[in-house]
Amino acid sequence: MELLKLTGKDIKPYIKELAKLRIKIFREYPYLYDGDAAYEEKYLHDYSMHESNVCILLIDNSQIVGASTGMWLKHSDKEFQSCFLDKNIPIDNIYYFGEFIVYKSYRGKGAGRMLLEHSEKHAISLGAKTTALCTIERKEKPLPDDSCHPYKPLWRKLGYQPNSNLIIYYKWKEIDEDKASSKPMKFWIKSWDTITL
Repeated sequence: MELLKLTGKDIKPYIKELAKLRIKIFREYPYLYDGDAAYEEKYLHDYSMHESNVCILLIDNSQIVGASTGMWLKHSDKEFQSCFLDKNIPIDNIYYFGEFIVYKSYRGKGAGRMLLEHSEKHAISLGAKTTALCTIERKEKPLPDDSCHPYKPLWRKLGYQPNSNLIIYYKWKEIDEDKASSKPMKFWIKSWDTITL
């Protein structure tokens, strides 16, 4: 396996493949996302708009088998900024990781750790004081050991903590829904200095 780091406009040639990867992986539990290629490509295009944005690809035998993305929180969708701004938390020094996605057959082999650690290095090189992740909260099927989400144990191990004060509601269509509905998503935070959120 190898990693390929892309920033800004260099992400553009990989958008279609990334869209397919997101649709396939996010269709799994816990997101159950009924993906749409046109929407995905538009969403991923935003990552090519700023040179500080990053996409790290995990490649095996010339195939993309995992990816992570990141951008300054101030460049992300307003929904993701809202819970910080509502609590008067400055967002200028917060770097937001949009996704960490790896095919099942590559999980548990260090792939997720590689993606997260390289993403963190990029954020720190830009001067980030805080890095943030955001994931769905499945209240209807609570599982205390985090087994409903393949990455939570890794996030905890690498120093991320869920913050119950930082919750947003984001819309998407699940595979058993007729139309999109709002789902709760909670931020996980890691501070690289003395800032407390």
